[in-house]
Amino acid sequence: MKKSIAYLLMISMIALMAVGCAPKAVETPPETPVTTEEAVAPEPAPEPAPEPIKVALLVNGPISDMGWNASGYNGLEAIKSEFGAEIAFKEKVEMSDFEADLRYFANAGYDLIFGHGSQFTDAMKLVAPDFPDSQFVIVNGTSFQEPNVSSALLPMEEQGFIIGAIAASISKAKNVAFIGGQEMPPILAGEDGFKQGVEYIDPSIKVTTVMTGTMDDVAKVKESTLAVIQSGADVVSGMANQAGMGIVDAAKDSGTYSVGVNSDQNSLAPDQVVVSVLKEVYKLYTAVYKRYAANELKSEVFTVGAKDDIFYLSDWHGFDTKMPEVKEVAERVMKDLSEGKIVVKIKQNIKKIILFFKLGLSFLYFVTNYRNARLMY
Repeated sequence: MKKSIAYLLMISMIALMAVGCAPKAVETPPETPVTTEEAVAPEPAPEPAPEPIKVALLVNGPISDMGWNASGYNGLEAIKSEFGAEIAFKEKVEMSDFEADLRYFANAGYDLIFGHGSQFTDAMKLVAPDFPDSQFVIVNGTSFQEPNVSSALLPMEEQGFIIGAIAASISKAKNVAFIGGQEMPPILAGEDGFKQGVEYIDPSIKVTTVMTGTMDDVAKVKESTLAVIQSGADVVSGMANQAGMGIVDAAKDSGTYSVGVNSDQNSLAPDQVVVSVLKEVYKLYTAVYKRYAANELKSEVFTVGAKDDIFYLSDWHGFDTKMPEVKEVAERVMKDLSEGKIVVKIKQNIKKIILFFKLGLSFLYFVTNYRNARLMY
């Protein structure tokens, strides 16, 4: 019996030892689940598009004048089409409203505000200090004010020189005329350049100049032009903004040749307007915009002229065949101006007149606004 029990105990111990020495099963740890967020990195949120620069324009005449005011509007449109700026404008702005309209656009958050002409100078200098976040630009201005008033100047004497040279080349009677609007700096500079252009071609040619004192009275300019034609001028031209249409009307009615200005005016008088001397004013506007966008627009006066190819000639509408020698002269003068071979300088007496004009304009602006202020109270 004892042997049987001992035998059983021995068998049990051997079985226990066999179980203890058996290899243990290796458990494979479960894989860590991979979430979609970890597998694919999220796209970064797009940055918001920058706000467009807001640009405003004030002109004191209609933008449909096929002349100076239209050129300002074209410059504004060029800024919109080339750079995507947000634009606004007001035309036919009276001097008594200059300040109020400038304040309106500045209060509306416009970044860059153009006044299309030197007549906006005083109003801009008065308004600008109240709106340091806006930049004010006087087109064809001759002064500036720290920190946010600049002037972008077109050398009208160069355009006048080209017109005068062409008029002298056309004339058979050796008698040409320049009809101006108001006696303001760009018009006076254009008149001076016209005289120099005529003299450059033929010093013996008679030059008659008339200042009509208006930029919008077409009938008055037409009357003045007819008067110089009756006095013997066989080629007429000039600078009078909207009123300049009177020059072309007079040429058409009298059968006198004319040189167009600022837009291709041949359609107004196809048999009289030989060619038009144009300026790409939009290049001045886009140059100002680029400086502003690059934070490089300073309070200064800077010029964009012949060396920048701002002046050009319209289509000749068949007159290049009728008058090939005139086209040759015109193209040579344009080339020499752009290359700096011809330098047109405003004469000293014109500079004095311009200074008196600026003083007079400042006085007129003061009187106009003083009277309006008195009427309010």
